[in-house]
Amino acid sequence: FQAVGCAASGSGAGTIRSVLSFQERHASAKPSLMNLQEAVRFALSLLVTASEFDSATGGVNPATETFATIKVLKPSGVETVTDQQQKDFLHD
Repeated sequence: FQAVGCAASGSGAGTIRSVLSFQERHASAKPSLMNLQEAVRFALSLLVTASEFDSATGGVNPATETFATIKVLKPSGVETVTDQQQKDFLHD
């Protein structure tokens, strides 16, 4: 078992994994070093991109307040990022 800083699964995972890999290796804003707001914004943009290339990936549409199910693993347990938090993070 190998610990990783980020992962993707599902039918759109190929698209997301390639962007995650590029971002982690070559970008100044590495996913593993993002704060929660940055990570949520990045995750939502990845889901929008994946849904453009994969019809089975659910779309995120902030204009209609359609958000993702986002879970954050913390030492204290698993926490959910609510739709309201996602909306706030996108507008801050």
